[in-house]
Amino acid sequence: MTYLAEPYVVVVGVGRSGTTLLMSMLDSNSSIAMLPEIAFERRILVKQIQSIGTVSQMVELLKKDLIFSKGGIDPVSVANSLTERDIKYSPVAFYQHLLWLYAHSRNKRLVGVKDPKSLELLPVLKELFPQTRILHIVRDPRDVFLSRKKAEWSKDRADFLQLLAYRAQYSLGSELGPKLFGRHYLEIQYEALISMPEDVLKRVCEFLEIGFEPQMLDHTRSSHRLVSIDEKQYHGNVYQPVLANNKNKWMGKLTKGQVVGAEYAGRKAMRVYSYENANFRKSLRLRVYLLALGLSLEVANSLYCGLVYWQNCKAVTELSRYNAP
Repeated sequence: MTYLAEPYVVVVGVGRSGTTLLMSMLDSNSSIAMLPEIAFERRILVKQIQSIGTVSQMVELLKKDLIFSKGGIDPVSVANSLTERDIKYSPVAFYQHLLWLYAHSRNKRLVGVKDPKSLELLPVLKELFPQTRILHIVRDPRDVFLSRKKAEWSKDRADFLQLLAYRAQYSLGSELGPKLFGRHYLEIQYEALISMPEDVLKRVCEFLEIGFEPQMLDHTRSSHRLVSIDEKQYHGNVYQPVLANNKNKWMGKLTKGQVVGAEYAGRKAMRVYSYENANFRKSLRLRVYLLALGLSLEVANSLYCGLVYWQNCKAVTELSRYNAP
């Protein structure tokens, strides 16, 4: 028996760009079931590949994984279903079957996943799931920076690392996405999604080849199912109707240094999406700071992307062993 399945869509974006809102909106459509954010590809298939060579190893690892448990999926049931259907085990086959079972449990024909950091795994996703569609949501880098400074999981990180994350991850997505996935890659703007949700969602549905449904505009029920209580602190807005004015929050809340840093780190997105630069006089000290920051970011970005490339090559090589005929 040949069994093929894969995530129909992967929602990505620099962390705090609106991926959770978009996930909930998609899940509200009767055609597509979005899995809670368990980052299976990144955390299990890539990082744990050496520990999941057998189905029993996979099951034991997942039984102890607290993040995986958020999906409400019993790994034993997935393993048993593989056996019943005479499907040969591999880590990828296990994941594919898990997705298939999840979609059927929700009585939906398509399944999607959301993991912002999958922007760094696009070559792996292309190798494993070549027909997957990548949906990349982009937000004003200054609002992303502010939001990351507030979120529990990222608030203690140095400003430089926050800026580097935007610089590297947006670049990886916007450059590799179209190159690897072609027409199966789409970027949308967060600010457009919250101000004109119906128009943007119709465009997204056309991209996914599913029909737009008005209930997608009322995503809160899906949010309660997909977003766990412990995530509520930094995902509180997704429990509410769309906040059309949830933009330009950075004004008056970031220092001038943080503003110019975010504008530099996200300068490509600033240009593509016509975000206006802050209009204030840059002192000599601020100009010197920006010059030093820019040089440091470019060096760090080259190293960061080089490491990501190496990790992708390594992961593809490891995983391809299981997919060999």
